[in-house]
Amino acid sequence: LVCSPISDSKTEGSIKLNISNLGALRQKVTTSFHTIANLPWRLAAKTECTKRTSNVKFFSVYIDCNPESESTLWSCDAIVEFRLISQKPDTPNFSRQFTNKFNYNSNNWGFPSFMEWSEILNVDKGFIRGDRVVVEAHITVQKVVGVRKNPVFDFTVSQPHTSDGVLVIDGMRLHVSKAVRI
Repeated sequence: LVCSPISDSKTEGSIKLNISNLGALRQKVTTSFHTIANLPWRLAAKTECTKRTSNVKFFSVYIDCNPESESTLWSCDAIVEFRLISQKPDTPNFSRQFTNKFNYNSNNWGFPSFMEWSEILNVDKGFIRGDRVVVEAHITVQKVVGVRKNPVFDFTVSQPHTSDGVLVIDGMRLHVSKAVRI
């Protein structure tokens, strides 16, 4: 799995999931978490052959937003576009898009029947090459409620009115306040 980096403060970004050995895919694969609009996002893919796919095997894609949060006070309105990246120059990407309000009770959304399994494995369709596919999720965050950015402190720089001492640890100078004791 290879993921493309995304900036924390942006309200939009893309997460890429490279799946090798697609024919042997037996369980869900995921990216690591990436921060968009101060929320952790993760792209997941798997196969599904259940009642909700009419017992036909499909390639399924999902996005997780802030799934490990214990807070019930947050929500995020976002537009997500899933793209199956074409491996052929003359074949366009396959994409599906949705708009969703993610929150504590609904932090995962996607398409259980994104593309029929037989189609994705068909080399002539242009989405698989060398038993490998690339899936991308483009996320546009429209509104976030109940999430704040954690403050970041740089103790290597003196802060007026707050740091009045210096500790040197392994040659690194750390600016501290004498009033704060452990």
